[in-house]
Amino acid sequence: RSGTYAQGMRQALEKREHLKTILDKYRDEDHKIQGEWWPVSVFCSVCEKDTTEVDGWDGEWGLSYHCECGHRETGDLRTLKGAKLVWRVDWPMRWNHEEVDFEPAGKDHHSQGGSFDTSKHVVEDVYGRKPPVTFRYDFIGIKGSPGKMSSSKGKVVDLPDLLRVYQPELVRYLFAGTRPNTEFVISFDLDVIKIYEDYDKTERIYWGLEKAKDEDSEERERRIYELSQVDRVPAEAPYQVPFRHLSSLLLIYQGDVEQV
Repeated sequence: RSGTYAQGMRQALEKREHLKTILDKYRDEDHKIQGEWWPVSVFCSVCEKDTTEVDGWDGEWGLSYHCECGHRETGDLRTLKGAKLVWRVDWPMRWNHEEVDFEPAGKDHHSQGGSFDTSKHVVEDVYGRKPPVTFRYDFIGIKGSPGKMSSSKGKVVDLPDLLRVYQPELVRYLFAGTRPNTEFVISFDLDVIKIYEDYDKTERIYWGLEKAKDEDSEERERRIYELSQVDRVPAEAPYQVPFRHLSSLLLIYQGDVEQV
């Protein structure tokens, strides 16, 4: 909206025919780009919908479009709030603009011929920059709900809701204790008790109050504990009350925290 990426958008427009060739390289015959194509889409400045078609570009900053609502406009890319690049051009443009050297991405982006492969090609050929080093991570799901979390489908758990169930250290523990390329789910059922117990065990191993099964496991648990802390590691071992026991007491006293 602020025009930060206007120059990158202009570069894409300058090389739109080459971009079309690059994108078609990663498409099968049934999905090749047909006819006139623009790497930019626009949200109408009147109705604020993306029911628009680009009519032309003046070779500098002027982009013309019309909307189904009847509005026509030639806007300046530097101030046109609703203009954006298509995803497989927008991503590499941002790598170049932000000078990105490392960016992990989900396994869907890393599929053969996926958006990461396309973006690597675009950033080198169009923007003249080496692609960032990457790392593939897997999906995160919600236990009891099929598929991955997806903001576009409204299938998400936000942090405030998560913190109603898990302490901040436990939220970090969920991620620190799982390999990035391993799929895992966030639970809100009886698994919550086990997760708290697992964290307490990791804490005891860190402070030497419990033995790990071997040296490698101990080193791993110690590092997970360190990464789970919101600030620095406490100066001494925290006092632990078993979470399962606390849960039972709360049931007995009908949720009265003062009595517990």
